[in-house]
Amino acid sequence: TILDVQNRFIAGEFPIKPIIAIISEWGATFLISKAGKLKKIIEKDTQTKLENLINRSFFIDAIKIARSSDCEAEILNDIYGQYGDHLYEKGNLQGAIEQYSSTIGFLEPSYVIQRFLEASKIHNLTDYLQALHKVGRASKDHTTLLLNCYTKLKHTDKLDEFIMSKEGGDFNFDVEHAISVCRH
Repeated sequence: TILDVQNRFIAGEFPIKPIIAIISEWGATFLISKAGKLKKIIEKDTQTKLENLINRSFFIDAIKIARSSDCEAEILNDIYGQYGDHLYEKGNLQGAIEQYSSTIGFLEPSYVIQRFLEASKIHNLTDYLQALHKVGRASKDHTTLLLNCYTKLKHTDKLDEFIMSKEGGDFNFDVEHAISVCRH
């Protein structure tokens, strides 16, 4: 059994005859069995590890490896997006929204919004739109959609909180546009 101690998961398991020696040299590990056989074990590159984990739907492990390997943000966000798609297909809408929220700034918001436009998914859509506003990536259309979600859900308390919220003295939305939407 080969363990990835840093990321806390089993990296590989395979049967080998009783081992009498383990030698690590030249970027590989060599195992010498009692029968005198030599077995060479080489660690796969990060991209191959990530592809294997994603193909087997081990997204959490793939995220851990991407983070510990200092992968580019684009790669990590791609994993979050694929994990969101996986959770969406499995019916875990809240989990999907959490993953999609991690991709804000990389994944096009319209992709996520289209997936959650059905009335039964409005709560999840609202969570995503709130996340877009929180990080300052929301457009006027996103603000309109969020205000309409609050109205449809009859969340007047959240609507009031959103309209009255200021971070650092600034609103996270276009005030004039919000007023215009609320009047109609």
